[in-house]
Amino acid sequence: MTSPINNLFMMISGSYEIAMITLMQAVFDTVILQSPQEKMATAMEHLAPVYWISKPVGFILMIIGFMAWNISQVNSYRRQWGKRLLGIGVVFVIVGFNFGLVWNLIMYALNQ
Repeated sequence: MTSPINNLFMMISGSYEIAMITLMQAVFDTVILQSPQEKMATAMEHLAPVYWISKPVGFILMIIGFMAWNISQVNSYRRQWGKRLLGIGVVFVIVGFNFGLVWNLIMYALNQ
């Protein structure tokens, strides 16, 4: 299988049919022949930079959730909403600080 740069060179040089056949073969190899787990693992590789945004988002959600929980009356809907938001923020922070472990677990589960 050739690289995309070679495919581009073949298209520019005039052998359009060979380039299209090679491109179709690459698509067939990646889409048809891969298992669903391999497809998901390939798609998950694009989500690797999530770790650097999950920490600040988690801290912001924790602060907003704590404020909503602390300021509201005891049996109000806003207090329940604040508790949920606080929990979601805690999960985001834990995932942000332990992203390598979470990432390895996801990749292990998808590559089984």
